[in-house]
Amino acid sequence: MASQSPQLVRSAAQAARTLQIIYVNLAIVPSGFLAYLLVAGVNQQQELGVLSIIAVVDAAAMFVAWIFAPNFLASKQRTRIADLFPEGPLEPFADDQSESDSVVFQQLYGVYQYSSIIAAAILEGAIFLNLFAYFTEGHPVNLVIGGAFILLLLTSIPTASRIQNWVEGEIVAIEQMRRF
Repeated sequence: MASQSPQLVRSAAQAARTLQIIYVNLAIVPSGFLAYLLVAGVNQQQELGVLSIIAVVDAAAMFVAWIFAPNFLASKQRTRIADLFPEGPLEPFADDQSESDSVVFQQLYGVYQYSSIIAAAILEGAIFLNLFAYFTEGHPVNLVIGGAFILLLLTSIPTASRIQNWVEGEIVAIEQMRRF
């Protein structure tokens, strides 16, 4: 595999920009709602209400889903890609390929994009439920969880290097899968 080829670097950078726009847009509205809640203030309660409890449990479940769902989705697609390219070394770009010619990169990036958008949507759902629970019931735990998940969403914004590393890791995993 041609590690860190110039084509991979350029394509990963272009791909990252698209996902960065999506992630930032997914974070803007909940961040605005969080800012509103902090500025407007909400009557805080000491006891967790039913919605607050549901939101906390949902946040725990969504955190687990955020960890495992993207890998599960990618593993299903990894098998499909291994079947598409049953022989020969997988390289995101051969030396003589242009960026638009790399079917391997496009396939893998499609999986990365799909998995990362699902992961971001999982976090966004938990953010909104917890912020809404805080808005309606006023328990600070929901505000903290909502804020923490916003930070988690912002820190997981895809970068070119994350995409490059992920693509290269998937190629290794597919090549190992094809050996067995």
